[in-house]
Amino acid sequence: MTPASDLLTDQSLVARVLAGHTDDYAHLVQRHQSAVFAIAVRALGDRAGAADITQRTFIHAYDHLARFDEARDFVPWLNTIARNLVRDELRRLERQRRYLAYYRNVVAPDIAPAQSLEASEQELQRALESCLDRLHPNAAEVVRLYYDEGVSLAVAAQRLGRTMVATRQLLFRARLALRSCVELAGVWR
Repeated sequence: MTPASDLLTDQSLVARVLAGHTDDYAHLVQRHQSAVFAIAVRALGDRAGAADITQRTFIHAYDHLARFDEARDFVPWLNTIARNLVRDELRRLERQRRYLAYYRNVVAPDIAPAQSLEASEQELQRALESCLDRLHPNAAEVVRLYYDEGVSLAVAAQRLGRTMVATRQLLFRARLALRSCVELAGVWR
């Protein structure tokens, strides 16, 4: 940071960014990134995930800076954004864990009911992600909405602009395609 920017308060820097001096936002990032990173790493226990949350926090803050009340302190506002993003990430990770458990416990017995699962969770996760990427975009989206975001079929249907029946059929077909793909990948023998 330049010595002049060191003298400016957070509120002054925010005002300057909102006035069009967008380069001054870098001073806010430099000033607060270690504190935001500390919040994220404590909650996630993962430095890479914390770095991602830190970056997303500052992007979100920048995108919503016009909503910031300049009469308030910037740090609590920024920390709230970071905590909300951490909470969302923890929810996403939990959904992913449930998603993986579902396929391990429900889909796997359908594929090979008499065999035990020999694949590690990482192999299974990679296979599922790879297979999900191969699905038609609408099929992949309904799977993500239903399993990752945990939305109901009605909400998924609304987001996809489909009827409830068509969305249910799409999800059913996507599950079948994922089963076949994972089986072909050799994760379950």
